[in-house]
Amino acid sequence: EKYTLKEIIFPDRKKLSNIITLAVINLVLFLASISIIFFIPAIIVYLTTIFCSCYVFDKNISIIEAIFESKNATGGHKIQLLGLMVKLLFPITVILLLSLMLAGSSNKLLIFPFVLSFSYSIAMLMFQRIVALLYYSFEDSGMDNEC
Repeated sequence: EKYTLKEIIFPDRKKLSNIITLAVINLVLFLASISIIFFIPAIIVYLTTIFCSCYVFDKNISIIEAIFESKNATGGHKIQLLGLMVKLLFPITVILLLSLMLAGSSNKLLIFPFVLSFSYSIAMLMFQRIVALLYYSFEDSGMDNEC
């Protein structure tokens, strides 16, 4: 088919809607593939190095040694660690979201940032406590038992 310049620049409504729909589908697929490509390795790296700070403070070793120690400690236990993190962090996330929803419903300007920072601080303290308890359970069990 031959198209005029006017038809190329200003397509009819049906072609325009098809072009926009395809552009949106391509964008969604592209973003999904990018997020999957970067999200899964990020989780694996995080679970591999989750105990680094514990090793640095508990055994007083260097950062590089702590990374290798954490890698050795979590080897073969990443799926169990991920399951535990999801189970233990889900209630913390729900409480954080509920507190943010309550703070967001206030008409006072400074309440939301205060509740956000306070809730986030409490959630991170709870998360660090969970990581420390997991570290000690890994160290006590000698990593022979599963999580």
